[in-house]
Amino acid sequence: MSETRHFGPISRHARWTTWLLLALLVVAFLILFSMSGNRTKDAERGPAVGRKLPALDLLPLTGGGSAVTLDDLRGKVVLVNLWATWCPPCRMELPELAALAKDLSDEPDFRLLAVVCDEGDAGSVRAETEATLRRLDVDLPTYADRDFATQTAFDRIARLESIPTTFLLDRDGVIRAVWNGYARGAVDEMQSIARQLLDESGRVARP
Repeated sequence: MSETRHFGPISRHARWTTWLLLALLVVAFLILFSMSGNRTKDAERGPAVGRKLPALDLLPLTGGGSAVTLDDLRGKVVLVNLWATWCPPCRMELPELAALAKDLSDEPDFRLLAVVCDEGDAGSVRAETEATLRRLDVDLPTYADRDFATQTAFDRIARLESIPTTFLLDRDGVIRAVWNGYARGAVDEMQSIARQLLDESGRVARP
């Protein structure tokens, strides 16, 4: 009899605990779903969005190519990714960016600039970058930020919060979206917004 008297309350407590855990899981799922749905809107907000990048000065690091300045990018839709070889989230994102570059390779007005932010002499940075690309099996040209001009220019209009940071320029050189850090699905959003900008004839840049 004593076992029967105690079984009921214990069972009810267990059931309430189970229902509470399920409710918490549902709430957590709804929060995550809401966050993923608003990520694109978040990328298109912020202090840098709607402003022109003051400067960009890149040197080819791996994969050949030539130096790049803002003048070279006029009329182009440009995705600039600031990353570092020592950064685990950057290494997670890099293969996805390489896939994006391949998907948009038929768009002559699109450029993806993967800018290595490692410190050190050019030779050691190049060697470490090449080793990282080999480990990741990524084929993507990379660039060095001469005298940190590009990072400094971005920091002037919006504090550079993290690595990786990726920002999207429209045909007028205006920043239209910014992604701080790495998140699943973010590269898909980059591609979606880039395609929208490629379809535009060009907007008048805001000062």
